Amino acid sequence: MTITSLKDLKKLIALCRRTGVQSIRVDNIEFHLGEEPIKVSHPRQNEQNVTNEVQQVTLTPGGVTEKTKIPGVTIASDWDLLTDEQKLFYSSRPETPSFEEQQ
Repeated sequence: MTITSLKDLKKLIALCRRTGVQSIRVDNIEFHLGEEPIKVSHPRQNEQNVTNEVQQVTLTPGGVTEKTKIPGVTIASDWDLLTDEQKLFYSSRPETPSFEEQQ
């Protein structure tokens, strides 16, 4: 048997699939067939359960809300004792030790 066109090759592959042949050598061409791809049927647009409901989502970055309490500052007067720079950097922490801490 010789394979002269793509049509002949397709017929040979279909025959191999029907008969369960997974490896074949014909006309100095050797090929191995794996499992046949499974065709998945997708439901049509009108068959899907389509809902047009809109849900309201409240985003809370970092989990901070109006009810979140700041630890360490319990009285408003404590906050007033801090300098402007201390207030600015109140919630930050140093990522690397300062020069004085290294010595």
